[in-house]
Amino acid sequence: MNNDMTQKSFAREAYISTKACESNHANVVKFWGYSSSSDNWYLVYQFMSGGTVETALIKKKRYMTGSLEDIARITQMALDAANGLLHLHNKKIVHRDIACRNLLMDEAENVWYVKNEINKQILN
Repeated sequence: MNNDMTQKSFAREAYISTKACESNHANVVKFWGYSSSSDNWYLVYQFMSGGTVETALIKKKRYMTGSLEDIARITQMALDAANGLLHLHNKKIVHRDIACRNLLMDEAENVWYVKNEINKQILN
């Protein structure tokens, strides 16, 4: 990929990230800003200390006992993810890789959508 294409892609990502986070939604990771220097570009997002849903559910096998508490927790995680995705869709942003690895958790294990480079904004 040439440098002009990379710069355009980066600028588009920064713009979409800004649009996704404008209303400070409870289930979309905050976008703090961007930085660049020579050939390096950085997008800065809110830190999520709980890791990914993939790590919690698949690798660590958390919430897998079948207890009512675990079922309630997994249901809440799904609702958190759905609320974040609905927010992105309302902003006309389509997340093209919906997966547990793209869902982050905070210290209270609330689920947040992370905006990443495979999102696309649909323009009217």
